[in-house]
Amino acid sequence: MTLQVKLEETELIFKQLFLQELSPIVFEIPTRTLAHLEAADVFIYNGAEMEPWIDQVLELLKDKDIIIVNASESVELLAFNDGHGHSHDEDDHHDDDHGHSHDEDEHHDDDHGHSHDEDDHHDGDHGHSHDEDDHHDDDHGHSHDEDDHHDDDHDHGEYDPHIWVDPINAIKISEQIKLAFVARDPEHHAVYEENFEVFKTQLEKLDEDFRAGLQDIKQRKIIVSHSAFGYLAHRYGLEEISVSGISPHAEPSPGRLAELTKVAREENINYIFFEELANPRTAETLANEANLEALILNNIEGLTEAQLNAGEDFISLMYKNIETLQRALME
Repeated sequence: MTLQVKLEETELIFKQLFLQELSPIVFEIPTRTLAHLEAADVFIYNGAEMEPWIDQVLELLKDKDIIIVNASESVELLAFNDGHGHSHDEDDHHDDDHGHSHDEDEHHDDDHGHSHDEDDHHDGDHGHSHDEDDHHDDDHGHSHDEDDHHDDDHDHGEYDPHIWVDPINAIKISEQIKLAFVARDPEHHAVYEENFEVFKTQLEKLDEDFRAGLQDIKQRKIIVSHSAFGYLAHRYGLEEISVSGISPHAEPSPGRLAELTKVAREENINYIFFEELANPRTAETLANEANLEALILNNIEGLTEAQLNAGEDFISLMYKNIETLQRALME
């Protein structure tokens, strides 16, 4: 996800571990990057086993004077969707807040609102902000060959790690990060608080617009290329049916494709969704098999170069998601 961050008035410097175009699931952390992490003041990671490489990082940082933020500790985790579709009635939504009254004690963030797979670290000694593009060097790691990712959920655990696609979760995560920044840089408490409140307001409006935008949809089942939208589905009463598991590069068996083709026809589903950063082959295969139209639904694990150049961010891409879902589910 992108950052909603205003660092020029603070002493924090943002550095991202890997290129926006990479998913944390396929990232391998270079040894030289591990050495750089020891100079961080704040280290933020998604958690819920999103980052298969996180244990070595936490072992490295455990005795250091670094504030570590596990974003997944801010929210109620959902069980991993095995791909066969789970119904999420709105009455079951976690936190009972329906996205409106957000208990302040439960919210967490800086001024970001980013996909917390970015594993940010912040050095607070230089008093200026670095453009994200300056930090893509060769820390970006090495993407695994797609052939290495055929196992549906490979090393992931029982919980869905895509916590940030729910705007209410994003508020909670954001406040947690804000508190970490304040703890490390109390002199600029007011800046972090202001940034958080601005972003929180945007997220609350986004939640309201999701609810209004999906209120009259005729179809509540969505087929997605991999299981990345469980929290979004849970929040807004949708049912996610995934072709593969957590990994964006897992490839389904012929039997699974046949099963989903049958589901699409029986349930009158006309669309399949895939993400910008995922391998489109899975969606294209099922689209051809079941005569579905493929549409992009952004799970915002990162941004493409085109999205960065266009000034896209978490909020703008989530509004595009509303439009895409309306198009597919109103018919």
